[in-house]
Amino acid sequence: MELEVPDEAESAEAGAVPSEAAWAAESGAAAGLAQKKAAPTEVLSMTAQPGPGHGKKLGHRGVDASGETTYKKTTSSTLKGAIQLGIGYTVGHLSSKPERDVLMQDFYVVESIFFPSEGSNLTPAHHFQDFRFKTYAPVAFRYFRELFGIRPDDYL
Repeated sequence: MELEVPDEAESAEAGAVPSEAAWAAESGAAAGLAQKKAAPTEVLSMTAQPGPGHGKKLGHRGVDASGETTYKKTTSSTLKGAIQLGIGYTVGHLSSKPERDVLMQDFYVVESIFFPSEGSNLTPAHHFQDFRFKTYAPVAFRYFRELFGIRPDDYL
């Protein structure tokens, strides 16, 4: 699953937010790069929420004066809410489709759904900026969740 975040140059298009995996991968890569360059005391101040880490920016991740972590100028609470909304929609929408055997082609499917803030005939209204949510191999992952006994309500 992935949410796309536009750069500032794409501000004419609808805003979007990244998936947890993309966010973690980019943040992890940036953090790893910073750790190689920074002294050990600097690493501690960058990872600690309160204290001298306020106002620091690491790649696209930043911490404002109030202590709120941002990613590409989108607050982490907004990202979490949008991801939860996207996952809830995807899992709920998928449960209405009939179950079938998983095919190799199911692993190559990428679904992208646009979530306008006012809602649409497919998506609910929400209080976030407009965003696009990408789901990778939804049928295959539904199969794996069922295989390992993860119920949809547990997943949400």
